[in-house]
Amino acid sequence: MVIPERQPSESSKELYERFNERYNVQQCISNFKLAWSIKERASNIESKDEERWKELIKEAVFCRLRNQARKFEGSREKRKPADAIERYRFESEHTWIMGQQILRAYSQETTNPLSAPKVDAYLCFHAHFENSEKDGGSLYKDDYVENFSRDRLVTLQRKCEKIIHGSNGQEIDWNFEFTPSPNKSFYTAKDNRDLTCFPWATCEIKHQGHINTPEETFLFCQAANGAAVSLTLLANAAAAGVEEPLIHEIRPVIAFTFTGPIARVWVAYIWDIEDLCYKHRMRCIWQGSLTNVIDNIQLCVIIERLHFWALNHLRPWLSGCIDQWRILIDNYEREASSGQDSGADREQAVQEELQIALAWIDEAKPLVGRQFRSGLEPLRQAMRRTATNKIEDIRRIREVIPDVPSLGVRRAKTIESFIDDNDEEPESESEVGDLDEEKDPYDLV
Repeated sequence: MVIPERQPSESSKELYERFNERYNVQQCISNFKLAWSIKERASNIESKDEERWKELIKEAVFCRLRNQARKFEGSREKRKPADAIERYRFESEHTWIMGQQILRAYSQETTNPLSAPKVDAYLCFHAHFENSEKDGGSLYKDDYVENFSRDRLVTLQRKCEKIIHGSNGQEIDWNFEFTPSPNKSFYTAKDNRDLTCFPWATCEIKHQGHINTPEETFLFCQAANGAAVSLTLLANAAAAGVEEPLIHEIRPVIAFTFTGPIARVWVAYIWDIEDLCYKHRMRCIWQGSLTNVIDNIQLCVIIERLHFWALNHLRPWLSGCIDQWRILIDNYEREASSGQDSGADREQAVQEELQIALAWIDEAKPLVGRQFRSGLEPLRQAMRRTATNKIEDIRRIREVIPDVPSLGVRRAKTIESFIDDNDEEPESESEVGDLDEEKDPYDLV
């Protein structure tokens, strides 16, 4: 706030301009007018009606962010890059069904089951429908813009879910699942209303009749529930490729609570991770009254700086996290595809080895005795049957296959050597059989 007595005279043009530039006088005047308006409206609410306070908070306290968010919703044939980069959402009355499931999966057990949050109002990022120049502007192909397209976010979520829960027996050391939105309707969205992702501020409201009552405590619990869901999404986003996210890397979430005119600002953060479950904590960092002009000015400044932090710090950080998930999943799919190719090559090699072994057995069969043939024939038939079955069956006899060719060749050489030494053919198969029993060290029967 600017003290008029300390403001230079307009006659000192250079000094006056430097003073205005340094202290942003116009913004200060605007904040004062808004703070006075909030004070006037809050002082006039006597009815213990929650809707009256919701109207005041949405239309006055958050009016700037709400109006700016609404401007981005206008249909345009072609958007500027800034429209995509700076776009965010101010929404309300969404039930976070998916958020409830994620919170239960990554939070410690509670005495009472956690309900699905239905926050009175929240601020989040917008996910544009299609990655085109219409929604993303001229930089729509840039990852910083495309990372917040619904197509990319949903694709990453579905691939991650499939890999973790249906990895076909492959070892996966991913402990956390990428989830961009707490709204279940986001993943099948057909309307802009559902294209909300990564909430970064929540707001819970009750009328003044609940001040210093158990209902006010319940209000704080509602705020903590919504903030915990938002924190879990951010924490999981930071968990790509690591056993668990580093606590100091997880960004906080801001929560606002209003019990009539009593306003509080909370910061929610994760302070520990135990057994793959997050431990959340929420602390009040500011408290004031909407019937006090100075408090309202402070609240307006807090909201302005929160908006600046979300667009200039949180969004770039999130985009980097999304990049990490995209790279991790692409590498996994590439390795899986390479493994399938090498597996097919191994199967083909086994089949070829099997056919060679069968051919060698057939060639060796006429040269060996009856007893040896009786041992080869069952093996040969078993191998032929195996060739028509699963490749896993072939692998089970793979240790036997390399010995068969050497067996056949060595038997043939033994018989040829005997014939050469005696310079005559055996008179009958029985003689060859007797010789086999005496000279051949291999017995397959």
